Amino acid sequence: MRSPVNAETVRAVAAELGRLVPGPARIYLVGGATAVIEGWRASTVDLDLRAEPDGVFFGHITAVKERLGVNIAGGGVLPGRLAELFGAIRPELERFPAVDPFHLAEAVNRLAGTRPAPGPGGDGHPEAGASPP
Repeated sequence: MRSPVNAETVRAVAAELGRLVPGPARIYLVGGATAVIEGWRASTVDLDLRAEPDGVFFGHITAVKERLGVNIAGGGVLPGRLAELFGAIRPELERFPAVDPFHLAEAVNRLAGTRPAPGPGGDGHPEAGASPP
């Protein structure tokens, strides 16, 4: 069994993949690795990532996994679709009192690189122009 993945390991994998790929590419972290980098968790069991352009790291993943002793999995949602998918589940999420709609929408928009929809409720507030609680 491989060691848990901490923030240092996530950064090492990203650096190693960056050295191996000759052209421009992006790595999007998915799942537990995101929580580790944000400081919400100390570690995760594997590193889920998505690459753009799709498949750019494919030939290098096995070597990096072995060299660094980490579980790496592909998958996840590209940021361009994140806002769309969030919009579809948002009404269900907002039913739970522990979910702060404003900050959740703000975080999703930051990750997706999008802006909230204008108008009532587009920014996570019941009324347009309202400030965060």
